[in-house]
Amino acid sequence: MEDSESDDPPKLTSDIIEKVRAKAKSLNPEKRRAFQLKLLDECNLSPRQAERLFGWGRAALEKALEARREGDSYPDDRRGHSGRRRTERNYPNIREAIIIHLLKARIFNVPLPTASDIHNQLITDPKTREHVPTIRTIRTMMARLNNPRPSNNRRKK
Repeated sequence: MEDSESDDPPKLTSDIIEKVRAKAKSLNPEKRRAFQLKLLDECNLSPRQAERLFGWGRAALEKALEARREGDSYPDDRRGHSGRRRTERNYPNIREAIIIHLLKARIFNVPLPTASDIHNQLITDPKTREHVPTIRTIRTMMARLNNPRPSNNRRKK
């Protein structure tokens, strides 16, 4: 019984193969997948043959082919992924406790408490004891709360 697709790739010169590899490497992921799929169609290659010829990942090519058949965008598209949320958003009571410490320092004209001081106080507070962030995280939160930046993260000149 003979396979419909042979394992012998078409005859391409090493110069062409290097140019194809360089072109694919220079593209962003979305355009690279489109380029790879177009090349598979044009050269009548299977993902296995493309893997051997160009060194591309066969699993990624098969996933892209499947997505194209189903009419979906690439399944690993992460554009809608919002990333990890900040501690102050996950635990607003910790944010409030840090704001209170910062306000006390401003109102009573005393030096700002250190992140270590606030960390120790959060550990003793029953409301915040369960989710106390690290000293480094508290230091970062203090910097954000004490000196908020514009929402687009661009500094004004």
